[in-house]
Amino acid sequence: MSIRVFVERQRINDTQVHIAGSAAEHLVRVLRIASGDLLIVQPGDGTAFTTIVREATPVLVRAEIQGPAAAPPAISPCVNIFQALVKGDRFETVLQRCTEIGAKRFIPIITERTVRRPEASRTPHQMARWQAILCSASEQCGRADIPGIQAPQALSQALESHKAPGIMLSTRDSDPLGVVLERMGSPAELDLFIGPEGGWADAEIATARHHNVSPALLETYTLRTETAALVAVSQILYACRRNAK
Repeated sequence: MSIRVFVERQRINDTQVHIAGSAAEHLVRVLRIASGDLLIVQPGDGTAFTTIVREATPVLVRAEIQGPAAAPPAISPCVNIFQALVKGDRFETVLQRCTEIGAKRFIPIITERTVRRPEASRTPHQMARWQAILCSASEQCGRADIPGIQAPQALSQALESHKAPGIMLSTRDSDPLGVVLERMGSPAELDLFIGPEGGWADAEIATARHHNVSPALLETYTLRTETAALVAVSQILYACRRNAK
């Protein structure tokens, strides 16, 4: 089976691909790529190229482009996850798992009850780490694109700027998620808002309603925020496909 790998567009020309640094080392020492092997190269925009490796060292992998490769189909609908920042590595778990099942974009949000507040000085480092996690998860599951991610922002800003039909997972005064999705039909894009450990404040739910974001009850039980993200995206993708038939 051929290996799929993401490569920056600037490292791909009309005939060859050059992979250097830690990516080359990973290909050679971990994935055991060797000269003559088939390699599917993806620039992360949904396209892909079939290549044959002509040189493979821990510092440089050079491959010759044979032509376009079939890319996995895009997931529909596009689900944008507005996820409240949480303690520990659970936000990274959301990035990994939801990338694997098809989320399109991630927007970290800061809410009234967010415990983990981002430090401005660490934002560039944190963004680089998150982007690396998204790239790794996309390679692992065979996607042809890498989900986007934005810098953390306040919930109020996120609600003001969101454009697609929206759903806010809530544990009170809400219709079940399936009922809300049935009313929506099969949108091409959907914004999913997931709160922190302490849930949403009443004012936040009211503000969400004002911005055409519908509260929805996910389960009878109270789920951890990272579990809720995975379950909700799975249900959304299934329901929207079913409603489209």
